[in-house]
Amino acid sequence: MTRAIARDAAGADAIVVALSGGRDSVALLDAVCAHAAPGGVRVAAAHVHHGLSGEADRWARFCEELCHTRGIAFAATRVVVTPTRADGVEAAARDARYRALAAMAKAHGTDVVALAHHADDQAETLLLQLVRGAGPAGLAAMPARRMTAGITWLRPLIDVPRAAIDAYVAHHALAYVDDDSNASDRHKRNALRHAVVPALARLAPGYPRTLVRAAALQAEAATLADELAAVDANGACDGHTLAREALAALAPHRARNLLRWFLRQHGMRPPSAARLRAMLAQLAHARPGAAVDLRHDGCAIGVRAGRIVVSRPAAGPRA
Repeated sequence: MTRAIARDAAGADAIVVALSGGRDSVALLDAVCAHAAPGGVRVAAAHVHHGLSGEADRWARFCEELCHTRGIAFAATRVVVTPTRADGVEAAARDARYRALAAMAKAHGTDVVALAHHADDQAETLLLQLVRGAGPAGLAAMPARRMTAGITWLRPLIDVPRAAIDAYVAHHALAYVDDDSNASDRHKRNALRHAVVPALARLAPGYPRTLVRAAALQAEAATLADELAAVDANGACDGHTLAREALAALAPHRARNLLRWFLRQHGMRPPSAARLRAMLAQLAHARPGAAVDLRHDGCAIGVRAGRIVVSRPAAGPRA
């Protein structure tokens, strides 16, 4: 674990660890501290209180006491989770969490945040995206490293299986808290973890590493698709708007790829395949002079003077 952290956190002067109090984040904090001590890297822990569990106050106290005992700088923030009809509680909590972590990192004087997602999390994310019918970008699951809104988000344990983290926690006798919601099958990830993963692991002894490798290959495919979109955007996209004629001139699969890329440049989540086809038909192939006014992911998308334009509110960081 410490080797993975040394690889991913090389060059950082300070690191903020997202600390929930659970096993994975406690192990990550311990390993980051072990890596940081010889090089004098400043380490802090940041805890986000979502207010969604009756145990949330206890978890926050545990994190604060753990950091106080070990002499680690600690910050906690309460967030208000306001789910939308489209996203639900989990997505709203995730967005609120990343905004809070970014703010706490900047307050600590760093732009590096370490997250405790591991190989089993990555495999589960790929499976969840697969049953949604996602393409390469979704099947790439979680990146090991990404920069958004001035923050570098690190997942140094993304190749480390849960069993190795369990062994690390046992070896170092680390205390942590249990989230009892992990035992509930109400959320899709938990249902997948309890009902599907054990059978899959029996059928494929290489689980979860084989799925982590598959996610990495999908990430390469998604990068190639983005590079092709950048080629098609050359001369057609001015950084803010996209020429309608250029989109209409492409073969359908390349037009869909370019439109998907263009929407993502504006910070939007990818639309479904059916929604993307419908958007393309209206944006690229509607008759001249027809009014086009689409809505997607909180944005307004239209055509002005032959160019596709997007209006969107300011968005928080996503990792």
